[in-house]
Amino acid sequence: MDRPLLLPAPLTSPADLIATLAACTGDSPETARRRFLEESRCSGVNVRRDAEAFGLVPYVWSDRLIQFYGETPAFLYETAAWNRSPLKQSIRAWIATLLQRHVPTGGRVLVYGDGLGFDSACLAALGYTVTSLEPSRRGQQFAVEGFRPLAGKYMWDPIAFRKGRPGRFADTLFLRLGQPLIVTGRWLWPIHSQVARWMLRPERGWLRQLEGVGAG
Repeated sequence: MDRPLLLPAPLTSPADLIATLAACTGDSPETARRRFLEESRCSGVNVRRDAEAFGLVPYVWSDRLIQFYGETPAFLYETAAWNRSPLKQSIRAWIATLLQRHVPTGGRVLVYGDGLGFDSACLAALGYTVTSLEPSRRGQQFAVEGFRPLAGKYMWDPIAFRKGRPGRFADTLFLRLGQPLIVTGRWLWPIHSQVARWMLRPERGWLRQLEGVGAG
């Protein structure tokens, strides 16, 4: 499978990505480049910084959280960096391979919680008819009642569902084994956080290209 197919535009071009982020956030191109580089090196840094400036208390729910989610551009940087990471690319490749094994080209696919839509764009490029659904209370209820696990990876990145009966036990074994490990994150979060940072490390060549955008 060709790499450009797994990296829909503008993820293939550092200059185009920075320009798009600047246009969407209202930040200057240089600010957008700096914030995206920071996000690539430390996932979540923009959300954490903006949340502190907004006066939010970590892990405490408040109505201001809704306002924060609606106003901050930090999630654009976080989601874009996540979708460009090698880990996300491997997840996207796994999903594409699974679909090509179970769903004929031209089949209908529901992408649940796609954020900026990169997964939907990738699957559409593969020839599927894609419906993208962002999480909501009704959407969550629909997913719980209508879909059963088909397959997945050990760390639940990702989980694939289908309507009707669940996948074979062998296909869902990694999900079952990974559940206790993920649950421990409530208490062993420093270890989980460190492992996540290691898994999300960006490609060095991509970082060098970003550092060169607008330079000179």
